[in-house]
Formats: sequence, structure tokens, C-alpha cells
Amino acid sequence: LGRPLPPMPAPATRSLVLVLGTTQTIAWASSYYLPAILARPMAEAAGLAVETLFLAVSLALVLTALLGPLAGRIIDRTGGRDLLAGGNVLFAAGLALLAASDGPWLLAAGWAVLGVAMGIGLYEAAFAVIARLIGQGARAPITGVTLIAGLASTVGWPATALMAELVGWQGACLIWAGLHILLGLPLNWVLVPPAPPPPPAGRDITLPTVRTEVEPPIVDVGETATITVVAQDNVGVTGLSLAVEVEEGISALRTDPGMVRQILVNLVG
Repeated sequence: LGRPLPPMPAPATRSLVLVLGTTQTIAWASSYYLPAILARPMAEAAGLAVETLFLAVSLALVLTALLGPLAGRIIDRTGGRDLLAGGNVLFAAGLALLAASDGPWLLAAGWAVLGVAMGIGLYEAAFAVIARLIGQGARAPITGVTLIAGLASTVGWPATALMAELVGWQGACLIWAGLHILLGLPLNWVLVPPAPPPPPAGRDITLPTVRTEVEPPIVDVGETATITVVAQDNVGVTGLSLAVEVEEGISALRTDPGMVRQILVNLVG
């Protein structure tokens, strides 16, 4: 695990949240949420039943899930900026294939490419990039990206419907592809900072057993209650984070009974 990462300056963190929030909104709206509006015209153009098209979408999502571990290993080694930018290129390629499809095979190929793009370009990869860059302070930026990109369906569905009405469903796919190349790719490539180098192989990998035992503090919450907190874990972050929670929480428990519930929530979370 190595040494803790230095804190990222607040302006850089805000910029990262805005960049990834924007690129994730484009990515979700142009892939996962696309069939809700375009499934029927896509299926009709390819001579397929709508159910068959959704089968292709489902298989693309299976491919997305299978690529998750590989994407994680790449992010561990490189920081993920290149991976997110490559995702924009693949999103654009898959959407272009959909727009060019005149039969089931090219349509299936387009969704297969989108499945790969989703595997390296959606939340899982973006959140891993944030964690790689910021470390233990990643929770708040991840929440910020989620709040922004949570509008992907709210923005994407009416935008896709308007595009399809004005230029047809193929034109809508091409517009989304253009947004990936002209907006998403530059944002991810230029404004997502490079990650610090990973620790040398073979160093800072094994952590000792962490065990923290605290004498039971007495908390007055209307009647006397005894709370015993024991944190033990043999590997990694779970044991360390619980130990930190215990050390920081005991003094608060002694002085502020109202903190009991909050400390328990933090431990569970």
C-alpha cells in the first residue's frame, strides 16, 4: 500500500470532480441509457425484435462486468487517465458502428464495442481513478461525481429523443460519438492529472496484524451503558480504518453521548 498520498489541493479536487462528472454524464447517457429511447428504431432498422436488441445490450453489460478486474489492474499501474481517454474513443467507435448498422451483425458489433467501452469508462473506472489520485480522501469527490453524473438519464433521455427527432436515431448516435471525441476525450486526457508512480514491487505490500482493544468507556445516555470496541483485521485498509475510528472516537464517546450513533455509523460505513 505504501505511504499515504499527499492531499490534493482543493481547486484541483473540484476540477477533477467537474471533469469526471461531465465525462461520466456523457458516457452514461450515450451507452447505458441509450436503448431506452433508441431501442425500437434500432431494432426496426436491423429487422430484429426489440427483445433481441435488448439481449445484445445485456450481453454487452456482461462483457462490461468481465472487463472490470482488468481495468482495475491497469488503473493500479497507470493511474487510469489513459484508460478513461481510451474509453471515449471506444464509445465513439461503438456509436459509429451503431449508426452505420443495416443488419443484426453490425448492430451486435457496435454493442460489443460499447460493452468494452463501458468496462473501462464508467463509474467503476472513474472512482478507481479518484481513489488512485486522492487516496483516503476520495469519498467526497466520488460523491460529487455521482451527484453530477446522476443526471445522465435526466439529461440524456430528452437530449437523445430530441436528436432522434431532428436527425434520426443514426444521427443521434453520431452526435453522441462526436461529443466523446470533441469534449469527453480532451477533458479526460488533459484535465485528469497523472497518478503518482506505484510503490516498487515487493515493498510495502504486507501489513502486520492490527489489533486495537480499548477499555470499555462508560457513557451516560439516560442509564449507564457499557460499550466495548474491538477492531481486528489481518490485512490492509479495513483493520487500519477501524483502528483509526476507535482511537478518534473514544474521546468523543466520553464527552459527547450523542456521538455514539454517529461513530457506529462510521464503523459500519
